Amino acid sequence: MSQIKVLQVVPPLNRAGAQMHVLQLCRYLNPSMFSIQVCELIDGHQERGLLKAFQEQEIPICTFPYLHWRDLVKLPSLLSLYHYFRQVCPDILHIHDLPVQGFVLTILAKLAGVHHVIITLHGLWRFYGWRKPLLRLLFSFQQHLVSFIAVSQATKDFWTREWGLPPEKIEVIWNGIELERFTDVRRSNALRKALGLDESIPIIGTVGSLTPKKGHRFLIQAVPMVLAHCPETHFVFVGEGELRESLYSLSHRLGVEQYVHFLGQREDVPSLLSQFDIFVFPSAFEAGQRIGETFGIALVEAMAAGLPVVATRFSGIPEVVEDGVTGLLVPPGDSQSLANAIVTLLKDRTKARRMGLAGRKRAEQLFSVDRMVRRVEQYYLQFGVKGTR
Repeated sequence: MSQIKVLQVVPPLNRAGAQMHVLQLCRYLNPSMFSIQVCELIDGHQERGLLKAFQEQEIPICTFPYLHWRDLVKLPSLLSLYHYFRQVCPDILHIHDLPVQGFVLTILAKLAGVHHVIITLHGLWRFYGWRKPLLRLLFSFQQHLVSFIAVSQATKDFWTREWGLPPEKIEVIWNGIELERFTDVRRSNALRKALGLDESIPIIGTVGSLTPKKGHRFLIQAVPMVLAHCPETHFVFVGEGELRESLYSLSHRLGVEQYVHFLGQREDVPSLLSQFDIFVFPSAFEAGQRIGETFGIALVEAMAAGLPVVATRFSGIPEVVEDGVTGLLVPPGDSQSLANAIVTLLKDRTKARRMGLAGRKRAEQLFSVDRMVRRVEQYYLQFGVKGTR
């Protein structure tokens, strides 16, 4: 059997869920069965923090300008992509996290003779005004030309409900992680030493971009409530983003800045997780085009590290966290409930340890990168017959 040629089309190679997902496919898809190339749509000077990791896989990467609404009718940009698709001639074009551009890319691919187009739905997108009826029309046409993968059942339900995609056209394949990066970590006190904390001080941690949908402000608002019951607790935020200054200002206004630590973007997340006592994932609704949390890779990483988690009962999160077993789920945007759940686990360490062990077992059973990649391979194989359309 000859290799099936797959072209992965992605937004800029920054440190986001869709790009990490594609990187895992590049690393772990069976090279005897699949030949992989990457097409990156670059938006100006946007951060490309994963570029080196992709280059290390020695996967061919070709870059094109990102297609904004205004670019969707610019003939030179479209012709460049069309000729590229004809040159590469993939058996499968796999599009990631490009809901609007996906329609145009699909049409170009079909005109270029691409056999099959798959779109992975990584996000929950809403559009307003004249764009919404236009996109519903485009999606209703596109669904006859492509197949879809959703990273969670909640994502599938959203796209079925909001955009009218037929459920039978959407396959749910959960994301996966490299479990050994988080399960085989030696615990240390380096973080506490760096923060000047005693070994007995509990640390509540969270990992994620400092953006509205992550709900970090609700966790900071919960800090005074937690301190009222567990006065020595400290809170660590790992990640960068547009809200860093406003989140720090909020902690200052609440008078808890000495208990809140922003570590920025870190490469040693597995080590940091091993030093947390509880992991919190306070994601909330975000107004605008992109909403909600489709899955929560950071949650799976924390569970693999053996941490009990507190998270919001929102979107795809309940598919990851089994409430009362691997962690506690609370309503989104509810700081008091967040605080109550954190205090519950701080005061009942036996329960916290039991949840941490259950979470690790759940991560190992359901959310390994190997399981995810094998599912994608099976999905590819049903389309990857040469010469079919």
